[in-house]
Amino acid sequence: MNTNRYFRAINKTFIPVYFLLLFSCQHCSPYNNDKTDKSTDLSSKTISNSELEIIRSSVVECDENLLMYYEKFIRDLEIYNIQYHYPKEIIIELVDFRKLNLTNHSHGRSYGVNKPDLVEIYINNSSWKVFNRAQKYMLMYHELAHDILNLEDLSEDPSNKYKLMYPLMSRYNLLSMDKFIGVLENDFELIEKNQKKITTY
Repeated sequence: MNTNRYFRAINKTFIPVYFLLLFSCQHCSPYNNDKTDKSTDLSSKTISNSELEIIRSSVVECDENLLMYYEKFIRDLEIYNIQYHYPKEIIIELVDFRKLNLTNHSHGRSYGVNKPDLVEIYINNSSWKVFNRAQKYMLMYHELAHDILNLEDLSEDPSNKYKLMYPLMSRYNLLSMDKFIGVLENDFELIEKNQKKITTY
């Protein structure tokens, strides 16, 4: 079995997770008429088994170690003392989204929200080919934040740009790694502060 395609991590120690609503937004809210560049989490919608099977059967080979992004995400959570539930199963794949006949262009989909033992993320192969390094990190951390921290998408308001859960990924075409690191630091510090508030009650 290709470990880059399917990775399972089992840990008997479960770190308490606090399902926080950090951002005020509508999860998978109806989008405006701009249907060009959404990073969509559809786990809260009704997903047919046939659609999910199409996605799983549309996986394409990847030259990169996609699990590296998961490992770095977990490392960063621990650096910032952010509590999380350690998943037992991690699936991160590139997929040919053209087979889905979507009405909008989706850069990524996550299916592990509110499923503590599962991370299941599918990235649009076409987007991955053209994204720069910083865009790839932003997209992957965005989807991982859905599945591991159960965070919701922010609204598409321009004021939310350069926040991790801003959903319009292709607006980051000029994103640098320095800017991504700044986004990560700001948002992770805020998450850690919100978790501390919860634990003090």
